[in-house]
Amino acid sequence: MTNKKNKLIPKLRFKEFSQAWRENILGEVSKVVVGGTPSTDVEEYWGGDIGWIGSGELKNNIIRYPTKYITTEGLQQSSTKLLPKNTTVLAMTGATLGKIGFLNFECCGNQSVAGFVNLVNLDSKFLYYYLQRITKQIESLAGGGAQAGINKSNIENINIKIPSLEEQQKIANCLSSLDELIEAQEEKLKLLKEHKKGLMQQLFPQANDNRDITRGGNLPKLRFPEFINHGAWEEKTLGEVAENYSGLTNKTKEDFGKGKPYIQYKQVFDSSKIDIQKCDLVSINKEENQNKVKYGDILFTISSETIEEVGMSSVLLTDIKELYLNSFCFGVRPKSLEVLNPLFSRYLFRSNEFRKNIIKLGQGSTRYNISKGKVMELKINLPSFAEQQKIADCLSSLDETIEAQDQKIELLKQHKKGLIQGLFPVIN
Repeated sequence: MTNKKNKLIPKLRFKEFSQAWRENILGEVSKVVVGGTPSTDVEEYWGGDIGWIGSGELKNNIIRYPTKYITTEGLQQSSTKLLPKNTTVLAMTGATLGKIGFLNFECCGNQSVAGFVNLVNLDSKFLYYYLQRITKQIESLAGGGAQAGINKSNIENINIKIPSLEEQQKIANCLSSLDELIEAQEEKLKLLKEHKKGLMQQLFPQANDNRDITRGGNLPKLRFPEFINHGAWEEKTLGEVAENYSGLTNKTKEDFGKGKPYIQYKQVFDSSKIDIQKCDLVSINKEENQNKVKYGDILFTISSETIEEVGMSSVLLTDIKELYLNSFCFGVRPKSLEVLNPLFSRYLFRSNEFRKNIIKLGQGSTRYNISKGKVMELKINLPSFAEQQKIADCLSSLDETIEAQDQKIELLKQHKKGLIQGLFPVIN
């Protein structure tokens, strides 16, 4: 590739191409087709063999599966249109407004999906990537109101720049190859996460696992060789091995943004260990008696609009002098780190069995809450400190592999973003 400086020439270019790109109106080089939705009140319109998608499926991605299926009658009795395989589509409204998709199969779309057909000297996959380059321009066309949207006329009048068909295909092939690599790496990441999930289910005793009658405790399905003859894990309530404390109290929005670091709700929910670098700040007066978070503390979300978020945990694995906790969370402090290893806690309290039990404590209709006292009554199974450490080391190593894979994917995505910016000139 070579660098060029020209209003109608991209910054990055394959060396075999030198001619300037031509400027066009999208409606002149394609036909814009807007979809529709068969009436949901007519059962005969749904459950056929014709694929149908909603705009929520469009996320700058290859669309491989339909949202639903409609019948031939549903197609004929509605405004939806059948789009051929390899059609580029655009989300006109909703949360994915301005996002692009590429159909891997023949299907219809709803009224928020615009498809580009009957292309004139325009490669559909090239268009798919080009529209991603001008996302901000497309989003700026949306009107205001409760349901912002782009209309058909807006789309037809979008300015685009187009090189020769041969160069279009070269660009599309280049970016498609990168997309295939990203997809393969994402599949690898998915498999690693599934492996971790399966491993945790075997390393931690489950309710239906065999019990060691002589020792009165649970045994995991999978155990490291050196611990096979160590007998059952010891069953205790959380309150027997730890104490709880509350998060921040009596704080207003004016108190945040300066002062001492505090752990946010999202940090507890997102990761099994706290990243100090992501902490926000809160003002703490000298006379206040706020609880500080210490190394080894297990932090739980106590309130959420969704039951799945209640009781999610994270562990502080950093030794820090002064750190506080969000008011929608509470802390659990082990009485002894020799009994409850912090590295082990990171995985124990996110294990399948513990998550099932803590979610059952969620109470409410529009918002779910859990009682700290009830959480402390939950039973946990603990092996020896040495076995806790071994399990933590195993899962930590796997987490490092997952994190490295995640970073690899992010770098590939950044590389793709840079390529798209360089390979397509943008109209000012």
